[in-house]
Amino acid sequence: MNLYQIALDADEAYSMAVSRELRECLLNKLSQKHYETSKNDNVPLVINIPVVNLIKDQIHSDDSGVYHSQKIFYYREGLSWRFDQYFCHITYDKEAPMEFGKGGDTVVYSIIGSHSWLIKHYTRLNPERLKWRAEHTNDPKFGNYETKAWEKKTPKILLLDESKW
Repeated sequence: MNLYQIALDADEAYSMAVSRELRECLLNKLSQKHYETSKNDNVPLVINIPVVNLIKDQIHSDDSGVYHSQKIFYYREGLSWRFDQYFCHITYDKEAPMEFGKGGDTVVYSIIGSHSWLIKHYTRLNPERLKWRAEHTNDPKFGNYETKAWEKKTPKILLLDESKW
């Protein structure tokens, strides 16, 4: 039996396309070859999909979407979460160095998800969250985000394709 895990943050949601197509993909489209390669190389098998920051409302985003490799992953015995200074990573290598930004990122076997899939990140729609984040920039206790990561001057605002709502 294949056991896939999904790990979303409280301020994230899948697009409708992911909700509609994920089960079919997991059950029928991922091959035994993907599983075997992941197992033989002892690296997590993940489905990479972009995360976009919603801006203004739930159907517009900025143009800074990034692919994320720790949101949909196959679970098999031995998978664990390792923590670097600020973030967590899935791994089978409990001895791997974990130091964010210095080559310690998790090694994964990655499959790219459907072009219509994405994770919608809601945090920039919340003025209180933005205010709190601005008060905690460059603070090691809260992810050590740089000011520029949260203060966008005038981002390019894109209308999300209706299939991604």
